[in-house]
Amino acid sequence: MKKLLAIVVLCLLWQVNAHAFTSVIGKGEIKLSEKVVSYFIKYLELKESVTFIVSKNGKYANYSTCHSLAWSKRGCAGGSGATFSMIKRCKKDTKDECYTFAMRKKNKKIIRWNEVGYEFDVQQKDRDYIIKVLKDLNFY
Repeated sequence: MKKLLAIVVLCLLWQVNAHAFTSVIGKGEIKLSEKVVSYFIKYLELKESVTFIVSKNGKYANYSTCHSLAWSKRGCAGGSGATFSMIKRCKKDTKDECYTFAMRKKNKKIIRWNEVGYEFDVQQKDRDYIIKVLKDLNFY
């Protein structure tokens, strides 16, 4: 009986954690401010940037960095749970809901908002192209 109870509890915890992760991805209509678009371009240009979060009103953004080189002593900024910490800080600063807009996966930075899945190469530097993509996706 104890084993069954332990399995049920673990399944419930897994479901809560899976829901918590998906709930950090933004959904719905958003228009990024000019300031946030400029900051997003910096995020794309920086190889070490990982997660880009934005307020629901599109006027606030932040991103985390992670130095993947073994010799780097800096590691990942914010450590474990950095995305949740950034979202919490964003909510505190803006009094608005905040979510993940984009994330790095290997050599791509992917727009996650509304599950768009648009992929930029790491260190994308063509500002006009980035702005065109954001406009085409109705984010700017």
